[in-house]
Amino acid sequence: MGPVELLTIIENKLEEYHRYLNDPANHVDLALMKAVMKQSDKQRRHQARIVHLACQEQEQEERIRRALERSQAPLIHKTGKQVRPRSFVSKPMDKKSLRKAERAAAVLNGSHASIDSDEDGAEFFM
Repeated sequence: MGPVELLTIIENKLEEYHRYLNDPANHVDLALMKAVMKQSDKQRRHQARIVHLACQEQEQEERIRRALERSQAPLIHKTGKQVRPRSFVSKPMDKKSLRKAERAAAVLNGSHASIDSDEDGAEFFM
């Protein structure tokens, strides 16, 4: 039997029980049905409360364990003055190395204007 057939069998049984309980010829007291439903709801809520409290207790134990690990971990002391994150610290470059970097960038970009001399103003005498 497949799962669909099993579900139809269960559904038919539930309908049969429902008809039996609602039939006045069977003498099932309405107050008794309400009391049974109330008791089952109460038991379901109690079980859910127990599960919830167990989950909370487990989370609390995990928090305590992590706090204990943090407290027993060795301290990391920072040494030296920290660089401010908003400031940009750049290495000072002399003019000669700056011109070499510009020439290399020009060659990479496909510009054919190359400067062969490292003297100032050499680009004007080509």
